[in-house]
Amino acid sequence: MGGSSGFQLQQDAAERYQRETAVFMRPMVDGMLAGAGVGPGMRVLDLACGPGIAALAASDLVGPTGHVTGVDVNPGMLAVARRSGPTAAPVEWVEASAMDLPFDDDRFDVVVAQQGVQFFPDLDLAVAEMTRVTRPGGTVAATSWTPMDTSPYLHAQYVALREAVGEEGTATLAAAFDLTGERLEQAWARSGMAAVARTVLAPPVTLPPLADYVPRHFRATPWGAAFDALDPGAQDRLVARMVDLLADHTVDGVVTVPFSTWLVTGSPT
Repeated sequence: MGGSSGFQLQQDAAERYQRETAVFMRPMVDGMLAGAGVGPGMRVLDLACGPGIAALAASDLVGPTGHVTGVDVNPGMLAVARRSGPTAAPVEWVEASAMDLPFDDDRFDVVVAQQGVQFFPDLDLAVAEMTRVTRPGGTVAATSWTPMDTSPYLHAQYVALREAVGEEGTATLAAAFDLTGERLEQAWARSGMAAVARTVLAPPVTLPPLADYVPRHFRATPWGAAFDALDPGAQDRLVARMVDLLADHTVDGVVTVPFSTWLVTGSPT
């Protein structure tokens, strides 16, 4: 999750990011890879790969006859990805910008970007690069959050943090939702891709107990510094506020919420 972007984490935070976001990222990754048609023997590029959640899932799908490449500008994220252990397919990790990919034309069957495109400084240039390195007839796919209020946990996180620290402390979180589905689809069309389609993935996710999970997840994000700057009492009140905001999604103390994202796909010609 990076590309000369505003979403940057040091290695210790990247480890937390991998651990704490997998609970809701993995269902979206599975939906994205299915929508992109990833299967045995394919060559897959995971752009803005972060700690490698999508790349590792793709390796299970392409198997030993396929190949997966993960690209990110954040060395801390890549360091975590490289420690991921044995994989079903050969996996290569590359530090590079989404706007200047170090690959030949038509290199990959599928290029995916899981929750990274909204942070690219030049979306059109990044999509042009994604298109260039994908073979004709292949697939370029990406996910990006739908409006914040369609993902109740993330909306509750934003509201509770804004009430505690003000707008400035929530700017990076809010920026994750700036890219509209229309802009995303238009960027795919401008790149010359055919069969451009946009759908919504909204898998329901059962979260770990919030009293423990909320602080851990905050500390796995760039806006975690604003949470850590609060005194312990204020942190406890913020967590309690999130529990209250998510009451409509709670049954017998268990919170189940959708995490909603656009999925846009297209095929280079």
